Parts: sequence; structure tokens; C-alpha cells
Amino acid sequence: MNPLAPRTVARAGALAAVASATALTACGGAGALSRSGYAARADAICQAIAPPGPKPSTAGQAASYARQQAEGRAAALTRLRRLRPPGSISPAVKRFVDASQATVDDFRAMARAAQQNDRAGFALAGLSQAVHAVDRTHAASDAGLTVCGQATRPLPDAALVANADAACRAADQAILARPASARGADVAGLAVLVPTAYPAVLDSLHRLQTLQPNPASEAPWGSFLSVYEQRVRATNDAVTAAHAGDRAGLRAAVSRDGTLAGEESGLAAQLGLELCGTVGALGV
Repeated sequence: MNPLAPRTVARAGALAAVASATALTACGGAGALSRSGYAARADAICQAIAPPGPKPSTAGQAASYARQQAEGRAAALTRLRRLRPPGSISPAVKRFVDASQATVDDFRAMARAAQQNDRAGFALAGLSQAVHAVDRTHAASDAGLTVCGQATRPLPDAALVANADAACRAADQAILARPASARGADVAGLAVLVPTAYPAVLDSLHRLQTLQPNPASEAPWGSFLSVYEQRVRATNDAVTAAHAGDRAGLRAAVSRDGTLAGEESGLAAQLGLELCGTVGALGV
């Protein structure tokens, strides 16, 4: 079978969360650390997290990888939740932990989907994980953390990454929110994709076409955008074939999209994109 795993978001602070909201409301007050003290201790915990390993190439490897991610991040957050942040950053810490809790749930869902050979379910859980990774990054930055939630390597064009992922976010959320009947790569599923997720994908393309990369990112960005445009056309062809009941045309479009998806994922990783290029077939 084809690998199930989408591009892994390279985040040192991708911490699993098992802490409850009740525990978080107690942050601050007597016994709380200073802002700098909290950041130093939290970042030390994040620094000790093992970085992601090689990208899985089989369903079994993907399931094992997702389970290991969930377990490792849960252990890290168990240590983090023992720290008491000052009241000034308690809201940001709560957001960070909430997003991390969602991340653990995403990895567990990815493991279950991989075990069941559920490619669509795995892709959707992977997309959800990517969305929560961005939320976690913003919260960590607001809390003054410099390791937790931050990229493990410098980004070649941080402004481009921020603007591109903002453009893709609405499309990603539309894909996640589309009804279950629209989630299959078959005639029935794609026939309802037009009024749900596809308009948001088109809008994201139009927004991406207006972005200007810096000179160092110009070549990979041009290649990424070209592949992105081809994937949008392939999706349109698949939807058209689905409405016409053309199963051969549908299979051809989905196959073409799958080939492009691998190329797009590699370019997205090169640019450091978090949301664009993270979804499997028929997605951004």
C-alpha cells in the first residue's frame, strides 16, 4: 500500500496534553514561577523531546510512529503541567496546553486510522494535527517560550510561511468540516465537494498567487505554486468526473493528484510550510 503518513510538521514543542482545564485555571498566584523562570523550565522540558524520526513508508510504520508521538508528548506535558506559570501568561499557557491536548488526540486518531488502513481518516487527522501545531506555536510565542512550539530549523522565508499558511487555513478548515458524505474519493463523495470544500481551496489558490517570496525562496515557491495549481485542476477534473458518473476519469484524476501530492509535500517541507501541502488526495 502507499504510505499513509502526511508530511510531519517539524516542531520541537509538539507536546501532547493530558492536563485538564481545571488544572490550568489554578496557574498563577502563590507559588507561581516568574515569567522567565517558567519559560526556562518549560523550554528545558521541550528541548529534551526527541525530534521526529524518518517519515513512515508503510501503514504499520505510520501507526507505530503516531503512537510513539502521542506517548512521548504526553510524558512531556505531564512534566509541564507541574509548572505554575504567572498569571500574566496563564491564558497563553492554557491555549498552548489545549492545543497540545488536541495534538495528542490527532496522533491517536492517526494511529487508529493507520491500523485500519483508513487513508482518508489518516489524512484528515494529519491535517487537524497541522492546524493545531500552528495554534500551539502562536500560544507558545505569546507565553514567551523560545523552544516549545518553535521550528526546529530556521525558516528560509518566515513572512512567506506565515502568509501562505494563513491562506491555506480556511481551505484546511473547510476540508475538515465537510460532511462525512464528502470525504470519500469516489463518485458519491466528490459529487458534494463543490459546495463545501472546493470553493475555499480555490480562494486559497488566489491568495497564494498574490504572495511575493524573498529571493532565496523564489525558486522553490514558484515550483510549489505550480504544483499547487495543478492539484487544484486535478481536483476540479475529479469533481467534474464524479458529477458525470465517469469512474475512469475520476480514477485518472485522483491518480494524477496523488502523484502531485508527493511533489507538493516535498516542496512545502523545503519552504517550511505548516498547513499548505499537508493534506493527502484532493486537498491543499
